Amino acid sequence: MTGKSFLKMTKEERQAVVAKKHAIRVEKLDRMPTKIKEGYKNVPKSMQNLYLAVMVEKTTKTQRIKLKCLDCCCWDKEEVRQCTMKQCALWEVRPYKPKEN
Repeated sequence: MTGKSFLKMTKEERQAVVAKKHAIRVEKLDRMPTKIKEGYKNVPKSMQNLYLAVMVEKTTKTQRIKLKCLDCCCWDKEEVRQCTMKQCALWEVRPYKPKEN
């Protein structure tokens, strides 16, 4: 990256940065256990960057929770939002939950 803020980049520059990061993560994925590689094949294209980030890099707790909740709810954000599995340890901190008034 050129030191330019991601937000100040053109759309094409941002896409190039994301594509490069994705390629690096896929390369790292090749060195991961088979179970992780197989899991990647079942992830929808729109969620692959999140999966790769969590599985091959150090990530935030929030990213790991988001990945787990999406995986549990068949990669559907609306299902995560409407989750009723209150006995789950992640239920209170799940992403996409309705905003409290």
